[in-house]
Amino acid sequence: MATFITSIQISNSEAITIPNGPSLTYKALGDVTGHLQSIFNNESSPLFSSAKPQTAIAIALPNNLELVSSFLAITNASRIAAPLNPNYKKAEFDFYFGDLAAKAVIVPKGQHLKESSPIVLSAKDNDVLLIEAWWDVSRGRVEFEIFNHSSIAPIYRSLDHPVFINGLTRFPGTAKPDEIALILHTSGTTGRPKTVPLTHANITRSISNIANTYKLSLHDRSYIVMPLFHVHGLIGALLSTLHTQGAVIVPSKFSASHFWNDFVKYKATWYSAVPTIHLILLNVPKPSPFPNIRFIRSCSAALAPPTFHRLEKEFNAPVLEAYAMTEASHQMTSNNLPPGIRKPGTVGQGQGVEVVILDEAGNKLPQGKTGEVSIRGSNVTKGYANNDKANAESFTNGYFRTGDQGFLDRDGFLNLTGRLKELINRGGEKISPIELDGVLLGHKDVQEAVAFGVPDAKYGQIVNAAIVLKKGSNTSADDLKTFLSDKIAKFKIPEKFFFVDTLPKTATGKIQRRNIAVVFASKAKL
Repeated sequence: MATFITSIQISNSEAITIPNGPSLTYKALGDVTGHLQSIFNNESSPLFSSAKPQTAIAIALPNNLELVSSFLAITNASRIAAPLNPNYKKAEFDFYFGDLAAKAVIVPKGQHLKESSPIVLSAKDNDVLLIEAWWDVSRGRVEFEIFNHSSIAPIYRSLDHPVFINGLTRFPGTAKPDEIALILHTSGTTGRPKTVPLTHANITRSISNIANTYKLSLHDRSYIVMPLFHVHGLIGALLSTLHTQGAVIVPSKFSASHFWNDFVKYKATWYSAVPTIHLILLNVPKPSPFPNIRFIRSCSAALAPPTFHRLEKEFNAPVLEAYAMTEASHQMTSNNLPPGIRKPGTVGQGQGVEVVILDEAGNKLPQGKTGEVSIRGSNVTKGYANNDKANAESFTNGYFRTGDQGFLDRDGFLNLTGRLKELINRGGEKISPIELDGVLLGHKDVQEAVAFGVPDAKYGQIVNAAIVLKKGSNTSADDLKTFLSDKIAKFKIPEKFFFVDTLPKTATGKIQRRNIAVVFASKAKL
């Protein structure tokens, strides 16, 4: 199997459009990518010797052309791309830079001047170079400057070097199918994020599966609403479209007020999103005439059947719910395009992936029997990096155990019935409650803390926490939110705190998070 970039064919057809910004053909995108690769190939670049093949380069950018071209350049050059949420706090960047052993991080222009920003502080402490990237209209390419931590002036400028144009066909890169192309992290049940390496072969199989499921072609135009530092947006929407020579429209972020205007203006044919975004779009004014949408994809969190039916009725398009995980390079199952069968309330059938239900001993269960959803396929990671315990727990007889509970019906459609692990799924963002417990316990007045998820109509789940304060403390919920605000990303901060004298425990003194969630879930609605 080839690398995923080899499927991106150079042509004069449109590849990517930034609303109210540049629009590039596949040839131009290839040229921009080739120019960016000079950061590794030019002997005067500080990364020429320090970032050898299979070195991680982090990316902390909003959705834009710079992110897309940087990702393609890094992976095509046999380096490892590691997209990160730009809104992380310093402690979070510290963890990811250390875990990745990243040599550099790509950031927006002018970032090095923000000396107190979390990413600049972390880059300095972890000896990570800052690569500032921006679209240069006059040159028609993405330029970059590299900064270290001892000087305001850049130590390397692409502007000082000749235009480096070596389009993807003429400069196919050095990457091999079994090399790591991408590293993402997924929240772990122990609180420490698990490192998920995905190879070129993993990604190639996944985007091929996605393209086959939805019959993507060069006539499709995908409007990207999911962040590209997540596998949903990056593989599920972006790379699957480029794989089939379609076009992507990439706004800097999802905006309900701009969505329909952009969708119509740039002639989009489909989009993929979490249920939260679908619900938002159902409640904003719709354009007239309404655009022709070939299909709507929903993934990363459960789509309620009433929302499914309302989407199909109001948007006049088939809604296809899918099921995906980072460890599977995104998609595992999906409902089918018409005239194929789709079943509301299910996440569809395996799409190029073998799906089975296992019992605790690893035995396959028959249709209709509930157990742990498990998968096998060439899109699945070979294992977590440097985590033997997680690998032993997650892989059985060649199958990856998803941690989700469910059953297969007589047509092979997967019905998810619960989560065996305790991760909180807030609108597609996976949050480790144990991580939150640890951060909360770092507050001087907190004696005990338990974070948990509660149902929410908008996000699927939101974070709450039960707190036992030390005797005599008058710490408030606002105090805790302020304490957390510079330690964890905003989406992880509990929306409600319950202050109690004691937490319910088992006879052996253990706290059972699920029981606590049940106890406080009803109170959360008050």
